[in-house]
Amino acid sequence: MISNPLTRSQSVLFAAALLIASAGASAQTNKEIHKLRANVVEVEQLRQFKGPAQRTLTPDPRFVLTVRIESIAPPLAGYTNGNTMSFAIHSPARIGLDGASKGQTYDFVVSREVRGETKGPWWFESPAVRVPKSGAANGSQSIRSQTNQTPSTAGSQR
Repeated sequence: MISNPLTRSQSVLFAAALLIASAGASAQTNKEIHKLRANVVEVEQLRQFKGPAQRTLTPDPRFVLTVRIESIAPPLAGYTNGNTMSFAIHSPARIGLDGASKGQTYDFVVSREVRGETKGPWWFESPAVRVPKSGAANGSQSIRSQTNQTPSTAGSQR
C-alpha cells in the first residue's frame, strides 16, 4: 500500500493538535469558592502592616484585613479553625465592613482561579454579612411558654 503524503501530514497535524489539546486540558482553569466564617482581628492601613497578606484582585490595595477563621468550607489546605488570614483590600466598605467591624464575626464568600498548581489572587464575591452575637436573630432564642397563665387584673374580685 502506498501512503499518500497529504494523509501523512494530516495525521501529523492531527497528532500535534491532540497533544496540544491534552496539554491545555491539564492546565484548565478552575474557580475555587470558599465560604469563610471569621472574626475580624484588625483592619489597618497597608503601609502600617507587617507580615504577609493574601493578594486580592483589588487594583489599588490600601488596607489589610486580618481575620481569625472560625470555619471554612470547603476546607482549604493550610487554613484551619483558629488560623489567621490577612487580605490586601482597597477599603473595608467595599467588602461590607464598617468602622465597628473589629471583633465582629462575618460570613465571607471568597474565590480564586486555579490553573494547575498556580493559584490566582482572592476575590470577595459579595459583601460580608455580620453574624449576630445573640441567639435571637438566628432562631435559637428560647421562647417562654404562655400555657396555663392567666392575665393579671387591676383589682381583686373577692
